[in-house]
Amino acid sequence: MSLENKIMMLAGVLAITACSNDNDNDAKNDVNIDGVYIKTGRSDQDGKKSFIDSQNGNKINLHLITDNDSKNISDVDILFADGADFSLFTFSSGYNPIPVPVSTDPASNGLKPQSTNDNINYNFSLTRSPLQINKYEQGTPNQEAVKKAFEWSQNSWPITGCYNKEEIGNVMQPGGIMIKLGASYLTAGISEDFVGNPANYIEDKLEEDDIIVVHSFIPINYGIRATTSLISIDITKGNCDSYDQQIQDSQSKGQDQTSNNDPCSNTLFCDYFDDTLDKWNTKGSAYIADGWLVMEGASVITKENIDFQQCSSTQIEYQAQAEGRYGLFLGNEISLFGEGSEGSIQFACGAEEGTVNINLEENHLVKIVLGTSFTVNGTSIPCNKTANELNYSAGSISTLRLDYVKVRCN
Repeated sequence: MSLENKIMMLAGVLAITACSNDNDNDAKNDVNIDGVYIKTGRSDQDGKKSFIDSQNGNKINLHLITDNDSKNISDVDILFADGADFSLFTFSSGYNPIPVPVSTDPASNGLKPQSTNDNINYNFSLTRSPLQINKYEQGTPNQEAVKKAFEWSQNSWPITGCYNKEEIGNVMQPGGIMIKLGASYLTAGISEDFVGNPANYIEDKLEEDDIIVVHSFIPINYGIRATTSLISIDITKGNCDSYDQQIQDSQSKGQDQTSNNDPCSNTLFCDYFDDTLDKWNTKGSAYIADGWLVMEGASVITKENIDFQQCSSTQIEYQAQAEGRYGLFLGNEISLFGEGSEGSIQFACGAEEGTVNINLEENHLVKIVLGTSFTVNGTSIPCNKTANELNYSAGSISTLRLDYVKVRCN
């Protein structure tokens, strides 16, 4: 099936009715980004989740069902951008992360307005399809909502990149995407397990002198726990050189968004081993000495429940010193082995393998980037698997010392 034929409208908002639900979110935890309130939550065992609209105080009740058999879906992570004239929902936890814009005016969102007692019920049908692309043209339901959401993203999200036509493939990565293409707007959802090139649909509509300006919403930069990132793509004319300073300024702002020079700011996980090992499950001889974690002889430390799926690409950074052999397992056939005597790191993702030469017996810095590839200190191999843990192990006659470990969106 061609990519063009895969375009489908998400079976989205089905009805507005009076409804009640007791799992309201705590409004004091909302993040206000230029008048749009960011809320997060998770569906309960009945596939339901409620929010309070920060703009008008209405209670918004969501009901999530499967697209193929209409069964309730529990434990779905929800990100809700609550604007004055639009709502934007994104769902993850294994379901397609396409952004779903909804007009706050029932007469404009394809629904028949109904008199309610200030409760609004949205039923969403979710799919595990790895690729979805929705097109919103002038006059279609929710076109004004996606336009307002896009304008907000362009004005309020930091610029994170500028690309030419040939580089569009670098932009269309797993996550939720909003695109302005001429007078139309597109939303796209790309799952980690999608096989193919989603850029095909966009690329053939670009002119040679078009540039692609990318704005990104990375939840962790705002202290928000969510399992997907969003990008907004403006296709326009110009020169990417004119955006260099804005991109640099955005990167600096993002790094300082949540703290003042805190080395653990904007991280999914961070440990400088200052006092205890409470963040880890440990086995064998593992202890802290002079601000370093020391692992001796067949010892293991494990950190689970890191939200790796929150990022389309993740960076893992650590500083270490090794005598003998040590391993780092990230789960799902993703692993790294350091051999002190050989001065090398070997790493693998499934059947793919790579090697980096490095003196492990001295203090050494390792930077791993995991997305559509597995990169260690600049050397890459293909990888389509997702990390789910950090697991360090020292060999039976080895010693591993760790100064710090940090995980963040790349």
